[in-house]
Amino acid sequence: SEWTAQFNMVSVAKAVDEVRHANGKVAQGVTVKTLEGLRAKFGSKPLTRLMEAAAAASMEEPEIPGPFSVGRSRGAATSSSD
Repeated sequence: SEWTAQFNMVSVAKAVDEVRHANGKVAQGVTVKTLEGLRAKFGSKPLTRLMEAAAAASMEEPEIPGPFSVGRSRGAATSSSD
């Protein structure tokens, strides 16, 4: 239905942080208007695939970039003899 298509486009637009193009250009996010244009040009199948990818990504564990310090933190608890 049209409502489902609109919902999927809004969901994908919210899920996309950036788009990296083959020419090296990086766009910050994607708009529903852009997705509507893609749907008009290519049909709904690519949007369905994007929605499925966004749903799968939201179920994965987040990746936390390193490196992490191997030393003790400044606020680490220490034993005291008070």
